[in-house]
Amino acid sequence: MDKPLDAAYIGRILNMDASRALKERVANCIQAFQSLESIGAMMIPYVAAWNESDGKVWYEFASPRFCDIMSCKPNELSKVFPESIIDRRLYSSTFNNQTISRLELLGARNRIREEGKLTGQTESVFKVAPPGKSTVWLKDQAVIECYPDDFICISIGGLTEVTKEMEAEEKRKLAEAALADSERKYRQTFENAPTLIVLSDSQGKILDCNPKILPYLGYSPQDVLGCNLLDFTQQGSAAALQEALDQTIKNGQTSGVELLFVKQDGRFLDANVNFSALTDELGHSEKVICGIEDVTHKRQMEEELVRTRKLDATGILAGGIAHDFNNLLTVIIGNMELTQLHGTLDGSSKQALLAAKDAAVRAFRLTNKFITFSQGGSPVRRRTAVTQLIENAIMESTQDTMSFALMGSRLEFQRNYSEDLWDAMVDEGQMRQVFMSILANAKEAMPRGGEIFVSAKNTTVTLQNDQEEVPLPQGQYIKIAISDQGVGIHPENLEKIFDPYFSTKDRGRQKGMGLGLSIAYSVVKKHDGFITVKPRNAGGVSVVIYLPACP
Repeated sequence: MDKPLDAAYIGRILNMDASRALKERVANCIQAFQSLESIGAMMIPYVAAWNESDGKVWYEFASPRFCDIMSCKPNELSKVFPESIIDRRLYSSTFNNQTISRLELLGARNRIREEGKLTGQTESVFKVAPPGKSTVWLKDQAVIECYPDDFICISIGGLTEVTKEMEAEEKRKLAEAALADSERKYRQTFENAPTLIVLSDSQGKILDCNPKILPYLGYSPQDVLGCNLLDFTQQGSAAALQEALDQTIKNGQTSGVELLFVKQDGRFLDANVNFSALTDELGHSEKVICGIEDVTHKRQMEEELVRTRKLDATGILAGGIAHDFNNLLTVIIGNMELTQLHGTLDGSSKQALLAAKDAAVRAFRLTNKFITFSQGGSPVRRRTAVTQLIENAIMESTQDTMSFALMGSRLEFQRNYSEDLWDAMVDEGQMRQVFMSILANAKEAMPRGGEIFVSAKNTTVTLQNDQEEVPLPQGQYIKIAISDQGVGIHPENLEKIFDPYFSTKDRGRQKGMGLGLSIAYSVVKKHDGFITVKPRNAGGVSVVIYLPACP
């Protein structure tokens, strides 16, 4: 057959010097497609061809419906259709449902054709914008045949309009993308939140948590998944946590619950917790988001502020009476000394006078302690070797240990000083009094004797977790620790240990005034340092002091 029955033939093959096989194939396809068109088939048939030497495409046959969709004449299809393509979604082993734009399609055209030649078929969906019309989606399914003797390939295919289906898929994909983006943003917010966020069920079982749990409690997220949040609370906080969970499930949210959590190392974490319920499609609350804010440092600062105010109040009182009281004591002590020199007292009277003078001298020393709290007690600093101050305090302390030896008790000092220990800018008199007060407490805690361990080393406060434990600005410090083997101190008394007049010891002639550690706290604070008391695992306590260093 030289030409199809339809006189409106738009192709080239039937009019060119082509092989009989190629011409018969094209003619038969055209006749078959015209028959399909005549019975109103849904498919929009076409026969396209291209010369392998230049790759230019033309149409041997195209359904009139194809031309109507593209708003062009049959001989314009090979130009209008490619230019109207927005993108092409390819379904093949190579492209894996890949969507490529019109410009990308031009670059990948040869690759697509080569794959079509190898597989013998193509399947894709075109998104096109015909001139003057709305966007149309056309599904293309074709068979590729090659005729090497003619250097020509033909694509025998059919188009199906799938605009509604593809628009629905586009909306679904946009919704999925929006959901994925929302989930990504949520996850980023969740992962990078400055506070600890825990997702739990109504009973406190941990379903998810962000990485902030590691610096907060010392566990990794993997360590706690499946555990109960109640397991990480201090015993007194567990009931409050469960009540907050119950109230959140009932009311939707609960705010500002203060709880005490236990870290992996046994330390406590003061936290302010806000709870919000998550609801399902039916509005039922099943899960709870817990926002946990670490307020340990804030609580420490508040306690420091309260303690400082207490000391300031004591200082105001001391400043008002100390100097006048010292003047009175000076007169009393002076007259006692004159009476000793010129009086004619019998033995018992002299003994009474000596006892009164001794009491007056101790009262004089007590008023000097009060002066430490007053404004006149501000340190006069100079560069000082700290180890020498400590050794002077130890030497003065050992002069008063005769009573230990008489009672069969023995007091020993173990020292550990860094060889390259930095100096510090301190008031020597005040810091010596600090060390004397701490050593006196250590001796009184060991009435049967024992060892006092004294150490001093260089340290640097750098990381945030250091600052949470040691509320000091970043910088270089000398860390001094004085430890005893005494009876220790009950945990409930640790918060009050630096309060003026607080003491766990008996009131008496040599002990129980309750000013030693208060004075130590006041002096260290005025030196821009930090002092804390910690129980020792082996018994007794350690008093740890940080002083700004002069490297």
